Amino acid sequence: MQDDPLMEMNVNSTPNLNMENTFHKNGENILRTTTCVTQTNISYNDIEAQISRINVINQNFNASIQKYYDICLKFHNYQIKKVLIKKHLSCIVKLINSNNFDRANVEILELYNTNNRQDQINNTRDILFVDFTVLNENYLQIIKILILQILLKTKKSFNEIESERIVKLFMDDKRYMICSKTVDDSASRSKPTLSGIKIYHTLMKVILNFYNVLSPYKLLFGLKFLEYLKAYDLKFENYITNISLAAFSNQLRCSVVNDNISKYLNSYYIQYSEYNNNIDKIMISDILHETQLQKNDLNIQNRAFIELKCVSNTQLSIIFKYFQSVLLNKSIEKTEINNVINQLDSIWRLIRLETFANNAKLIMKLFDLTIQFINLNVKNISSVNILETLLNSLTEYTIIARNFKRLSNIIAVTYNCYMSLSYEIFLIKAAKLEIRRYILENNINSCSSFLAKFSKFIMSTKDTKLRLELFQFLFNIDNLLENHTFTTILNFCKLTYIHCFSKMRLNDFLHFKNCSEVMLAVLYAYSSIRIPPNETWSNITNLLYYCISGILNAPSDAMSKFINIHTPKSHALYKAELLIKSAYVLNLELSKHSTANLGTLTRSFIDKWMIKRVQSVSKEKISAFEYDFVKLLLNYLTYNNFDPLTVELALLIKKHNYYANLHLQANYSLLHSFTNLRMLEEIKLLNIEISTISMDFKNNSIDKILNYLNVKLQLQSQLNEKNEFEELFGKLLPATRPELFDINNSYNIPAPSYIKVLLFNIKLYNTASILQMNHNNVKEAIIEGKRSLKLAVSLIRKSKILTENCRLELINLVSITYINLVNQYTKIGISRDSQFYITEFSHLLSQLGNPSVIYKSLNFLHEYYSLSEQPDLADTVLQKANAAFEYIDGRYDINSLTSFLYRNKETSRVLESLELFFTNKLLNGKYLTIYWNLKLQNVTIDSVDLYYPDLIILNSINQFRASFLKVQKLMDRDPFFKSIFDSVTSLPSCTFPKKEIPTSLNNGVSLKSSISSGICDSPRSSNMTPKGKSMKQNFDRAVAIDTLLKSIEFVDNLDLSALSVHDLADIHSFYSLGTMLISNIQLQNTLTKYEKKCFALADLSKTMPMQHEKDLAQIESNIYDSFSPMQITCNANIVENKINELIDYQKFIQSCSDVFNVISIDICPLTNHLLLSKIDSSSNKTIHVRLPLNRINSRELDTQCYTFQDASDELNSIIKASNRSTSLEVTSNVSTKEEKKQWWKSRYDLDKRMEGLITKIDNSWFSGFSSFFDPCPVNKQYFTEFQSKFYEILHDNLPTRKQYGNPKLFIKLEEWILELFIKLDTSNESFLNMLEDLIYFVLDILLFHGEENAYDELDINMIFVQLEEEIKKYQSHQAKGDFERSHTFLIISSVCHNFPFENLSFLEKRSVSRVPSFSNLITLIKNNNHKIFDKRYIDTNISMVLNPNGDLIQTEERFKTQFSDIEATVPNSRFLCNDKPNEETFLQMLRTSNLFVYVGHGSGEQFVRAREIMKLDMISPSFLLGCSSASIKYFGKLEPTSTIIAYLVGNCPMVIGNLWDVTDKDIDLFSRKLFSNIKFIEDVEFGERKGAQRISLALSDARKVCYLRYLNGAAPVLYGLPIHFNK
Repeated sequence: MQDDPLMEMNVNSTPNLNMENTFHKNGENILRTTTCVTQTNISYNDIEAQISRINVINQNFNASIQKYYDICLKFHNYQIKKVLIKKHLSCIVKLINSNNFDRANVEILELYNTNNRQDQINNTRDILFVDFTVLNENYLQIIKILILQILLKTKKSFNEIESERIVKLFMDDKRYMICSKTVDDSASRSKPTLSGIKIYHTLMKVILNFYNVLSPYKLLFGLKFLEYLKAYDLKFENYITNISLAAFSNQLRCSVVNDNISKYLNSYYIQYSEYNNNIDKIMISDILHETQLQKNDLNIQNRAFIELKCVSNTQLSIIFKYFQSVLLNKSIEKTEINNVINQLDSIWRLIRLETFANNAKLIMKLFDLTIQFINLNVKNISSVNILETLLNSLTEYTIIARNFKRLSNIIAVTYNCYMSLSYEIFLIKAAKLEIRRYILENNINSCSSFLAKFSKFIMSTKDTKLRLELFQFLFNIDNLLENHTFTTILNFCKLTYIHCFSKMRLNDFLHFKNCSEVMLAVLYAYSSIRIPPNETWSNITNLLYYCISGILNAPSDAMSKFINIHTPKSHALYKAELLIKSAYVLNLELSKHSTANLGTLTRSFIDKWMIKRVQSVSKEKISAFEYDFVKLLLNYLTYNNFDPLTVELALLIKKHNYYANLHLQANYSLLHSFTNLRMLEEIKLLNIEISTISMDFKNNSIDKILNYLNVKLQLQSQLNEKNEFEELFGKLLPATRPELFDINNSYNIPAPSYIKVLLFNIKLYNTASILQMNHNNVKEAIIEGKRSLKLAVSLIRKSKILTENCRLELINLVSITYINLVNQYTKIGISRDSQFYITEFSHLLSQLGNPSVIYKSLNFLHEYYSLSEQPDLADTVLQKANAAFEYIDGRYDINSLTSFLYRNKETSRVLESLELFFTNKLLNGKYLTIYWNLKLQNVTIDSVDLYYPDLIILNSINQFRASFLKVQKLMDRDPFFKSIFDSVTSLPSCTFPKKEIPTSLNNGVSLKSSISSGICDSPRSSNMTPKGKSMKQNFDRAVAIDTLLKSIEFVDNLDLSALSVHDLADIHSFYSLGTMLISNIQLQNTLTKYEKKCFALADLSKTMPMQHEKDLAQIESNIYDSFSPMQITCNANIVENKINELIDYQKFIQSCSDVFNVISIDICPLTNHLLLSKIDSSSNKTIHVRLPLNRINSRELDTQCYTFQDASDELNSIIKASNRSTSLEVTSNVSTKEEKKQWWKSRYDLDKRMEGLITKIDNSWFSGFSSFFDPCPVNKQYFTEFQSKFYEILHDNLPTRKQYGNPKLFIKLEEWILELFIKLDTSNESFLNMLEDLIYFVLDILLFHGEENAYDELDINMIFVQLEEEIKKYQSHQAKGDFERSHTFLIISSVCHNFPFENLSFLEKRSVSRVPSFSNLITLIKNNNHKIFDKRYIDTNISMVLNPNGDLIQTEERFKTQFSDIEATVPNSRFLCNDKPNEETFLQMLRTSNLFVYVGHGSGEQFVRAREIMKLDMISPSFLLGCSSASIKYFGKLEPTSTIIAYLVGNCPMVIGNLWDVTDKDIDLFSRKLFSNIKFIEDVEFGERKGAQRISLALSDARKVCYLRYLNGAAPVLYGLPIHFNK
């Protein structure tokens, strides 16, 4: 293809062509119309090669050339269009050279009109007066020269009109003939560019031709010729050879100037003079005679200027003064307005002909006055044609002057004419002028304002047809100017939709003819008009449409075709093919909530697109489409935890400024992945990087600030940056950008930004919650967490209107906020709220959709249900989690993979997966690998700074476990010590003499050898006793003690505040086991300090949840009234302080004058031993005992072991069967006598089972340690005697002692151990078993402290006889304990709570009550004037609620009369019967009564919320006599929920309730007896009592009246203080 069509141009004259018939034949327009190109008639590959083969001689030339123009329009390809235009021009030149001028003219018109879709032209001569724009600068100058060539070749002469048109053309040559693209203006004088040299050479020849042809205007064309020589540095001799330049100039000086020339001469001469300023230049005086130089005076009055041919500067001033007075005359006659408009038109046409360089300001003033005049008088202008002509003149002037600001004024006036006169012609004209201005100004950055103005035009008419016509003017491929990048196309179409198309409210698809398929696709993608796959569009265009519209429900076969067909190079979207297809696949993944193709998609996009972009030096800006896609991809990777790809993509984004606007988003995603993978060093480095960013909070946009703040929040959360958080979010931002915290949008932020503000606030309060909890501010942490959740849940309801990015972020935040809040509650051990939010969260999961979020959430639910020991739910959730894992790509999501393997017991594969995953060099697996090693209990870490609290906790527990296993291994190798875990251990156990135990006998024989000799059969099983002399002690006592002491000291140095309540319980288990082991093997007295701390640790997991529940109950709904982060105080050492407080409380108990003890009962999760701890008011000891439940079985192999699980299963089975037997489903079917008999039989059977269970627990678990519960002090005198006799018995019977003379040199048992013996009930039929239990306890203590007696050789029977004698002797002197004046408080762990310990043989007659925690007991005692035995008067203010549901008819009959009498006789009493109290009434009764009695279903929880009860500062003593009113809901390692505990948290001094469901007749009988015992009511059936019993004893006595003594009678229990009621 030729470089320049003019190279083929022949400039010689040619035969005449009839121009009049060029454009019409037989009255019909022969211009071709645009045809629709389909994909069936052309190959789109290598279009340029196909264009090069087009032949003008070919009969199908017209169709071929148009076909390719249509392709260029369809595919939006301007590069091929330029090639096509060159080919078209070349063909036109060939037509001219072959004298085919008719066809040449047709092709010129075709070329112009095809490439100028705004204003079509029907005459080639009109093309000469078309302005150069960015749209036509590559061809317009050439076709203008070709048109002039055709004119020269086809015209022998020109009439006056034609001549003047040519003269005017060259007079405005800088506007119409000189294309800036072909001129280099960078030099001091303009020169043609390399491509323009040939053009100006041809143009000079054209001018010389007109110099010859248009004789009357020779002077003008001669001046133009001389101007071009100088202007473009051309040589005169290259064009004229027969005369010299001087001679040519002289000829011009001699030219005759007539009137036709004179009106143009001034403009031509000024243009000539601009480049000819030397001394030999032609002067104007050389051309004009003196008389011609003199201008006639202007007769303003006669308005002679209308007849002027030209205007001088002087005349211009006169004209301005005249028009200033006219145009500013507000009282001008309406009849004169048209004349003024006519005068203005004339003068502006004259001004256009002249150049007034020195009067530019004057002209602008005149222009402004003219515009102002038209605006003010538009309604009074009768001639629309005159007005339109004036506007045209003004328009032409502004275009010549390149004054686009005033052109905008003309457009505004034209629009005002439409609004005032309602002539559509003015609206159309305004629209076309605006497009013309926009194209001439060529500023794509003004696109938005251009479209906004057009929106006003379109919406100003209600005529749909006119709207569409105006929209077609706008939605034209030409209006993209020369900017046809993917970015510009998308931006233009999007803005067009926003400003214009959306307001037209069209319902159907319309094809706009002057736009590409790409433009149509983008426009309709943003609209609500949905279209099926468009067969006339290319595949890539369809994909682009579906990407932007978000419609992904197209037929799968169609979409598969679109994905798999390659895009032709000729398509504008060819270079963006990978981007568009990637975006489509990503949207498809999003629509299906899938990640199946996410890894492949990202890998392909990074390798084939991102890397090229980063390496490119192009200054092209990122498109909104690519920006949105990359952001969405990054977010989808982030929220699906595709951490390796997230890190790689984010680092690439940060590598180049092309993605500068995504750098903060990349940092956020990086941080998210670093957090997931525990890449601590990288987090710290990123923090340093972010800290160097200077953010202008006052002036930056909300979006940019939020991107920055999101990163800061995550960093502050990870690095626990409390101070920075408070400074930024507590001080700086609220003062500078308060709208960021405006959740109600009082600042009227645009909706997209407001959504982001809400998302930011969710993160803000979630981070605040974490920081508050890290600093032990529990209440503040919960409040902030609730606020975060409130925002998240309220926004999730609107998720359908959110963008995909916002939706992804929201569902992730919903999960995070729920998980965080539940974690906060589980950390402090509160099960009620944990369960509430877990239930709410599980119901919400179905709305989240994202597989990664769902799996993470299900995994968390499984963890929670495992923690709270809800196995059925845990199994169900695990199955769902495993199903969800099918949608997780474990290659990229290592956390999901490892958790899946761990949950499904494939632990061996966990570390293998980690090792494979972290082969990626971008990732650091140090801390995540440590986490899993600790989680799998593979290691303990000593040297590494673990930093993460959960690692520290895991490591601590692993260290304890490792210590325990190490000691256990040492003990298992020793024949004596291997039995220690089947033996009772205690803390304290014994004291040591001042001198060491002898290691040998007097005769020098080893004590150990002596012990080992002569082994014979023993009642102790063979595995408990060494059997031969060959046995050696392999136990390294020093190593074991050192190991245990280190683990215990580790607790002392551990930051317990970071631990959750259930972690504290685990720590206590290890601590308790360790201290007791040391107590039983150490030969020194160094354990006193551990006794009280061990008790305090045990109580922490009970005390702290109650304390927190009390605090949190005070939280009201007004926390949502205003949102502002709360101040973070540093509440350090909160747990240590509580431990010290609990230690002080123990000392307080031991200083009390009342006789009582406090005993905690629990099961050790490590050994399943029964743990008993006791504080006794009569001693200064805190005692701990571990009772192996299999110890009886270990001594007597024929005895069945009764484990805790056995007992628990039996108890639950009995309660379940009992509840079923009393259910309406069963009782409603019992009607006959036989059925009643069977029913009662089943009830009695259950009662027997309950009795059997209690007996087994009594004999198997407690046995000799039943006396541990006796609070009564011993008689010191007789105890000393017994103590002396006890050691004599040991000395006489133990080989280790009887062979050595002095008993005082042996270890001494703690006195409390001896007290166990003297407090045994010798009348109990199991007395000998109990005594045996204690004897072996003593022998084991001695054994483990070095007195290695072989139990086989001991005469146990002799020891029995001797001890029994001494016990009875002591008891003969010491009366039985005065249980009326003593009391036992039981602190029963949640796992043991339902066991009716009060009904054990050694407790059933004693004064016993329960308390939920030791701390709660202290609070009750302090509230009761530091007394446990208190008298309460019930002669006033009693509140009673009876049968509020109205269905306990018999119960109501039994109590109604008596309760009514009390209401009538006891002042200020209140009785509600068969009436449901509202919550306030119920609370009022609890607050103000001296006694509160509830007889109804349950505990009344259906009438009052537990949270409201806990808020109270004081509650009256309460009887809750409904079914299961004292039952708790067990939640594993969390503290249980119970209404009765709520009463105690609300400071109720005493409350009675039932552990399980009971039948009304029996419990009513119990209640009557109880009321009678405390003298609340007089019941003749039970006889008269002299005085009221203490409530604890009254309850114990009342149990006996139940027909089912254990099934019903064992259910009622007392919580709190043993109050004595008096009247």
